[in-house]
Formats: sequence, structure tokens, C-alpha cells
Amino acid sequence: MMKISEYINRIEYLSLNNELLLSVELDSKKQTTNIIYKKSSSSLKSTENTGDDVIECIADVYTNHSWISVWAWVQTAFIPATAAAIAVACIIHNV
Repeated sequence: MMKISEYINRIEYLSLNNELLLSVELDSKKQTTNIIYKKSSSSLKSTENTGDDVIECIADVYTNHSWISVWAWVQTAFIPATAAAIAVACIIHNV
């Protein structure tokens, strides 16, 4: 997680090879979440079949669940470990 400005934080999820898989920006002033980059599932290696499902799961948590999504980005902004917990939950869900 990195602080882009006073109100904007960015979370980047990387593969084990340090390749960017997903980048999400959280704007606490506008109360929005934006997916900045999401690696297409067609470009993921076959050894990372679960990777695209995990990326979809993480993106879904931050954007598609109304107040739960708001909670996720607010908590992530104040407690960055939330991003790791969401990632782990998505990995467990997709294994």
C-alpha cells in the first residue's frame, strides 16, 4: 500500500515474480474505489490459474458490495493489513 496524496491510497497486488496483477486506488475524500490496473486473465500463465480468480475476487470486494465495499476501502486506508487479509481470504476461497 502506498500513499499517493492526502486522500488517495493505492494498493498493489504483485505475483511472486513481482509482476503487477492488480492496482486499486482508494479516495477517502470522494469515497470512491477505482481499479487502476488489472492484468487480463488471458495473459496470466497457466501455472497461475488461480491468480485470475483471486484478482477478480479482490476487485469484487472493493467495488461490487455496496456498504461492505465502503467498509473495505475505509478500513484498508486506516489498517493496511486489511488488504492482506482480503487477499488471503480470496486465495483461500479460490484454492
